[in-house]
Amino acid sequence: MIELEGPILRNISECSQLSLLSSSFNKLTGSIPREIGNLRSLEILYLGSNHFTGKSKLNEKEVPTAHVSAIVGTSGTTRIFSNMEFQLGIFSPPFTGKFLQFVNCEIPEELGMLEKLQELGMGDNFFDLESALEESTAKWKIVVGHHTIRSAGIHGNTQELVQKLLPILEDLYINGHDHCLEHITSADSPLQFLTSGGGSKSWRGGYNWSNPNDVKFYYDGQGFMTMKITQAEVEINFYDILGNVLHQWSASKSLIATF
Repeated sequence: MIELEGPILRNISECSQLSLLSSSFNKLTGSIPREIGNLRSLEILYLGSNHFTGKSKLNEKEVPTAHVSAIVGTSGTTRIFSNMEFQLGIFSPPFTGKFLQFVNCEIPEELGMLEKLQELGMGDNFFDLESALEESTAKWKIVVGHHTIRSAGIHGNTQELVQKLLPILEDLYINGHDHCLEHITSADSPLQFLTSGGGSKSWRGGYNWSNPNDVKFYYDGQGFMTMKITQAEVEINFYDILGNVLHQWSASKSLIATF
């Protein structure tokens, strides 16, 4: 299968009679060009599952819950909605067609000129997580995802996340995917990897980790994890299904700024 790579050319606006643009599941990069707003005949626009970046100007507060017909699942940091009908503020008159995926890339305001647009899908693009972490003033920088980065379970490490996400993480990465409970440390940083996937499909075996010193805890059975976080301290507890504590970990940070 041939995948499209690189940015969308700005002269796409010359395709004035284009009514459908479907380029999902490729490797398109950069920002979504504002020139797409000149495609006045466009009725369907699918640009999801690419590598577009930029900060989303939308958030859940801008999506009236009364217009949400169904939530069908999650994908990474992207919440996916099915047949969502809502009013998107940049459109005049307001866009009330089917919005197939919650957006995590930047939408050019010029898309508001697409008066004939009926379906819009831009979800599951790369979220600008690096900038969000750099700009955050939070004491603890915690990232939650579905897939593993480091895991001794059946699924093991996710190499794409090791390459693209691992270098920007700071304190905690929490995930599911592997059906186990585990706590893995990073030898050269304070970063902790926590897996809480013991809700089902337990006792599968398949433990695989080359350096046992990195694995502080691994449990292949059913259970759950809790977190207690304050400005100064974070506390992690792993439990089995009977509520017995299997593993504890905590860390603290000074509340006094150092210069």
